[in-house]
Amino acid sequence: MKRLLLLFLAIGLVGAVQAQSNSLSSEKKKMDRAERSENPEERAKAKTERLTEELKLTGEQQKAVYEVLLSQSTEREQHRMQREEARKRAEASRERSEKRILEILDEDQQKLWKEKKAEMQEKRHERVEHRKEYRERRAQPERR
Repeated sequence: MKRLLLLFLAIGLVGAVQAQSNSLSSEKKKMDRAERSENPEERAKAKTERLTEELKLTGEQQKAVYEVLLSQSTEREQHRMQREEARKRAEASRERSEKRILEILDEDQQKLWKEKKAEMQEKRHERVEHRKEYRERRAQPERR
């Protein structure tokens, strides 16, 4: 009888610990998601909340840290947008150049141009895949 009671008590305790663990895990996931948010204010707020909890920041420190993080997050967002715009401009320039080159070439040359371009794209794809595999191998711990 005592064993049965201890068994039920142990099962209940394990269940309670598991529920608490899941609750904390889901809260952490929500904070992580907020820190990766596209909105600079949300990112700064979430990171400030996390740092407040981890570092036991005072109210004054929280405000100062939030302002710093908001400034950083806003700057990063601006840089990201500038990179996107630059990428779009470069792509448009490549397309214009290719169109002009194709206008200069005859049909046979155009065909050869497109074949060479396809080969280059395939090689680029292979290099990317090779780099990805290399990084994955480096990330795995050595097995002996």
